[in-house]
Amino acid sequence: MRSVFKVLSGKGLTASLLVVGLALVSTGWASSADAARPPHFTCSGTLSSPEAVTAHTYSTFTMPPGSLCEIVGAVAVLSPLTLGNGSGLLVAKGGLTVEGGVTVGAKAAFAGLSEKAKVTILGAVTVNSDGAFYLGTEVPYGPVFATIQGPVSGRDASAIVIQNTFIARSVTVSGGGAANKLVDALAGPGSNYTDFEDDQVRGPLSEVGYGGIWAGVIRTVISGPLQFAYNHEQKIDEYDIGSDVIYGSAYCAGNDPKPNVGHSSGSPSLVSGPTFGDQKATCTGTKNGETGPLPPH
Repeated sequence: MRSVFKVLSGKGLTASLLVVGLALVSTGWASSADAARPPHFTCSGTLSSPEAVTAHTYSTFTMPPGSLCEIVGAVAVLSPLTLGNGSGLLVAKGGLTVEGGVTVGAKAAFAGLSEKAKVTILGAVTVNSDGAFYLGTEVPYGPVFATIQGPVSGRDASAIVIQNTFIARSVTVSGGGAANKLVDALAGPGSNYTDFEDDQVRGPLSEVGYGGIWAGVIRTVISGPLQFAYNHEQKIDEYDIGSDVIYGSAYCAGNDPKPNVGHSSGSPSLVSGPTFGDQKATCTGTKNGETGPLPPH
């Protein structure tokens, strides 16, 4: 509108154009800011007919309850992302960047399972009751390919599986372990477990009272204490703790069954602080819970 005003102002039409210009602005037609603003997106897919999301930048990304979408291009979301109850979001190709946190609603599921699909979350990850969050595919001793810039927390979550990922703050898993019906429908039963493998956690890691079918903390660098206690599996499998580097204390107690190093490749864990609890040996994978020198931190 500025250029139009400049061209026609000398022709005695300034007043008329000013009125027209104000009308255009009031209706939003003349706002270059509105024209440049990224669009909103609302997922309309379902379990029987998922919606594919191609490469784009969105100001907001809405996942209504029960919806299902699959990201197949490089998608950026300029605000926090919340998955409504029972909804599902799969990052299959391209990648996803969220300028804020990700909240997984009750019985919802988020999955980014390919190292070729980069995921960057510039905030916290929160997984609510019976929700499931999967990020990464196990690449032993491989580089990180995903980033979470805030803490990770799950309260009564079905599953939290994070592998080959940088986590800028703490990880807390409390309770949970029930099956997620959406995940069972997509992948079959047996995915309600927690696993942190080949991660870099810049804070403490705590898993207490989880009741899924399996759990592990393997080949992970933890910049703070490890607490792994009073977890109880619904089906007897095992808990695996091994090859970790822990810059803090380690507490292992009351788990049923007792943790072991499992079948994962690697060696006993290294712990800078004291190891304690009635299963302290399982914190390190050595007979008496002793540990060796740690690499520079």
